[in-house]
Amino acid sequence: MPSTPSEIRARILNEWTAAAQGWRAWEPHIIAFTWPMTQAIVTGLQLREGHRVLDVGCGIGDPTIGLALAVGATGRVVATDPTEEMIAAARSRAASFRLSNVDFHVTPIDDADFPDASFDAVAGRWSFIFCVDIASQLARAHRWLKPGGRIAVGTWTPQEHSPGFEAINSALNRVADIPPLSSTKPGRLQLADPGQLESALSRAGFCGVKVAPVPLSILASDGDQFWRMMTEMGGSLHAVVSGLTPEQRRQVREETIAAVEPFRDGSILRIPALAQIGTGTRS
Repeated sequence: MPSTPSEIRARILNEWTAAAQGWRAWEPHIIAFTWPMTQAIVTGLQLREGHRVLDVGCGIGDPTIGLALAVGATGRVVATDPTEEMIAAARSRAASFRLSNVDFHVTPIDDADFPDASFDAVAGRWSFIFCVDIASQLARAHRWLKPGGRIAVGTWTPQEHSPGFEAINSALNRVADIPPLSSTKPGRLQLADPGQLESALSRAGFCGVKVAPVPLSILASDGDQFWRMMTEMGGSLHAVVSGLTPEQRRQVREETIAAVEPFRDGSILRIPALAQIGTGTRS
């Protein structure tokens, strides 16, 4: 397994590059699933017309588009992502909204460099959690904000609050020896444990820090569609599943499908998930 920071960053980039096609293919489902987090970020940043915003790890363009609409034509959004394929999709989506106030940059946040006090707000939806040194990156974001500027960071909560994710992980653990998910290492569960997000933002220098839950709902026509969506979109999950034998994949898929069926609502599945948002201000 990769052990040095540069090796870990390279692994994460490779995983998300491999998953980028899935994000574009499942774009309607992603938007339906993630809109409450986008709304929470836009609201939490208290944006006004003319604000300049940094969107860290913009993916295929959420919450970039919501941020751009909130700051208006006189505002500006700088959207970064390390994956060329994600940025290409984000550009296409922004163009479909005829937005001309977004600048896209293919760069990891670790390599980005902005002048101090150059933004009114910084957003990071499930992006800072993949940083090898998250404390350092939050401190840099603090410097990039103007006095009074705000940050909004989205993370997940402990996995038991997201039964669809839990179902896949439990099934994988029964057929393969995979590293356990950690709330202290780069990945989906970094800063997921109670108190971690609030503490990280406070240590980075932010004041008035607040953390709030963000309930989400994953929509799928059936368990097979949920399985395909998750495995095609998940960075590390895509890599793990690709390394299984055909029989192992069949077993994990069947166990996952059975586990999410109780969330059926008529003709569709509504599978709950729970994220959280941390907000704070640079004094």
